[in-house]
Amino acid sequence: MNIDHVRSLRVMLADGRIVTATERENHDLWWAVRGGTGNMFGVVLSIQYGLRRISNLAEASLVWGLRTGAERAQAARVLLTLQRGYMRGDEVPHTNISCMAMFGLNDDDPAYRGPWLIVDVDHVGSEAQMQAAIAPLLALPGQVPDFDFDRLGRGTEIPPLSRHSRYVTRDLAPADWDGLLEFYATTPSTLNTLYIQAAGGPLNAIPRESAAFIHRSAAFLTFLDVFWHDGAEKEAALDYQARWGALMEPFWNGRCYQNFPDPTLVDYRAAYWGEAFPALLAVKQKYDPHAVFRFQQMLEPRPGDPDEPPVWPPRVVESLRRPIAVA
Repeated sequence: MNIDHVRSLRVMLADGRIVTATERENHDLWWAVRGGTGNMFGVVLSIQYGLRRISNLAEASLVWGLRTGAERAQAARVLLTLQRGYMRGDEVPHTNISCMAMFGLNDDDPAYRGPWLIVDVDHVGSEAQMQAAIAPLLALPGQVPDFDFDRLGRGTEIPPLSRHSRYVTRDLAPADWDGLLEFYATTPSTLNTLYIQAAGGPLNAIPRESAAFIHRSAAFLTFLDVFWHDGAEKEAALDYQARWGALMEPFWNGRCYQNFPDPTLVDYRAAYWGEAFPALLAVKQKYDPHAVFRFQQMLEPRPGDPDEPPVWPPRVVESLRRPIAVA
């Protein structure tokens, strides 16, 4: 992940002071910005990354149809294969896989209207190594050959949208994957898009306490984008999104991606930050005591609840006791 390669940050605080945050200096701020919705603590002026040389990068996009029940059953096998081989541990190193269920939008090209399941693969290594890494996917039936992505007709104009996310830790049964794709096929708008991003691997190998991003035990992140042009479409879109949330309820681990704000969450603090919330709140109160940097789902105490003293992570708790170091 991006945050796992951050070496240092320069941050302007609300009072105008500029501080440097690294693993050793202002460690609590360095920890919090990396995964704690960073600009709630100050204005990030610059970031220094540790770079890694990559000599080869191979990419592939695999496509299955979702038009018929039979096609959706084949696509469900694809998702089941991803779950079994690419969403746990580090079974396939150096491979990143994400999926989307989507429609083509070119009314003049009905052959590409879809819907489609598109599996995008990025692999650090050669083309041959990537082919070996995704051999179980390539062996599955129903893949659409020579797919022309330009014919999807999806432009750059984006109407109003709502995006809700769910992290999933447990395995889904074959019928669950099939049900998810069957539900997508009922979408009221061909603009609506369902995403599934495999986690596992190096993402989950990083110690949980290393950054405020607490979603390292998940198997995958899924999120649904719904769009509208007018009030009637908005009502239908949000109803569809709410029903998707109900469908995901049995599999959801209670966490959501904090970069996709969801105003419908009952307890956004638990969903975004989990056990990191007490320490994040303490960092917020230390570096922005007057809450100058604020928005609807900011770091603030739960109404009516006393502040919970942070006890985790230990290095952050220790750093919170120290004064802010200013260069």
